[in-house]
Amino acid sequence: MFSLYLFWLAEKLGRTPYSVACKIAALRDMPEEWKDQYRKVSDDIRKSGLSISDYVQHNGQN
Repeated sequence: MFSLYLFWLAEKLGRTPYSVACKIAALRDMPEEWKDQYRKVSDDIRKSGLSISDYVQHNGQN
């Protein structure tokens, strides 16, 4: 459920999910693995040309 909010926040801020995850990890002392899970999906979103919400809707991220 948290990742859905992360995708929403990323779109509202005009940032990638990975960028938002990095900022959260820095502020909340999250493990590297937590933020790194968003690196690939951020690359996939960028390559798809879709908005974050369209990508999430088409790919069922949650």
